[in-house]
Amino acid sequence: MLAVLPYQLGYQPENSLVVICLRGGRWGLIERVFLPPPEHVLEAAATLLPALRQAAPEMVLLLGFEETRGDSVPMIDAMERACQGADIAVSDRFTVSDGRWFSPSCHEPQCCPPEGRVVPEPADVPAVAELVGLEIAPAASRDALAERLVPTRPLLTRAIDVMATECTRQSIVATARGRGREANRGIGLDAWARVLAADDGAVPVADLPPQELARATAALADVDVRDGIIAWL
Repeated sequence: MLAVLPYQLGYQPENSLVVICLRGGRWGLIERVFLPPPEHVLEAAATLLPALRQAAPEMVLLLGFEETRGDSVPMIDAMERACQGADIAVSDRFTVSDGRWFSPSCHEPQCCPPEGRVVPEPADVPAVAELVGLEIAPAASRDALAERLVPTRPLLTRAIDVMATECTRQSIVATARGRGREANRGIGLDAWARVLAADDGAVPVADLPPQELARATAALADVDVRDGIIAWL
């Protein structure tokens, strides 16, 4: 699970608490929050509860990623108490530090040695070995992932934003006048087909006209379209 988690998040978590919802042996909602100062752990735990209640897991797993041993334990303790108060079972709790994982609740050296255990290499874990073979890797950190989303062409970004807002307005008006939601979806999906085209003759995304990118952006306001694109990816 520790080797798979960064691929689920898209980045290597650090200085964080991660809550994994489990149901029927499968992963569900994953929540992550930076470790707060000790005086704010109760408040931080409370912010995670509403989504957990909505997810209604059979149980949750608590993982603390820390720079110094013990940094995450106050937050893990607060989260466990919050879960107990909400009748959410905690299956286990672990901490991860310097490439090793520890079980603060277990004091049996034969299964949880004091020096911890090494986090497996992704290449050795069947669930992600294929991704490693395809040279797909999570970002080194959340900040590194965020840097990929920083606009490098601000004027183009602003133009697309204005056009996408107008596309959305026109779509709402057309739907209200009974012109059909499916027609609007078709326009957005056509745009996404060009954005996601992977054949040799595909136009690079950076070279697509702003109008096309605006239609693709506006299409994401339709939750079914958005979820369908995510599932396809």
